[in-house]
Amino acid sequence: MPPKPPKLNVIKPGLLVRSETGVILDARSTVTLIQSDEHRILIDTSLKKDRAVLRESLKAESLSPEDINMILLTHCHRDHIENNELFPNASIYAHSSCPSKKIIKLERFPY
Repeated sequence: MPPKPPKLNVIKPGLLVRSETGVILDARSTVTLIQSDEHRILIDTSLKKDRAVLRESLKAESLSPEDINMILLTHCHRDHIENNELFPNASIYAHSSCPSKKIIKLERFPY
């Protein structure tokens, strides 16, 4: 029997708020969950102030932070990486330009 296709779910929509002059007042990344038979992957982890939302969204999927085994970072701005340490069992993958001091348990893409 073939494996089930991965399930993709946006568990926290992103947000960008600018002033009338274009100054960014608030920016938070979208957090996407991909679930397969083998992996529970997050794409980005957002800001620390979104931690409760992440926990609740994972709980709604019958998951805990410990169930996440991989994080893919689109880039290393703080609104994409601040909750990395919430996921102790996750390997973290990022572009080689991301400074490792900003990331926990970083695995760099080879290109």
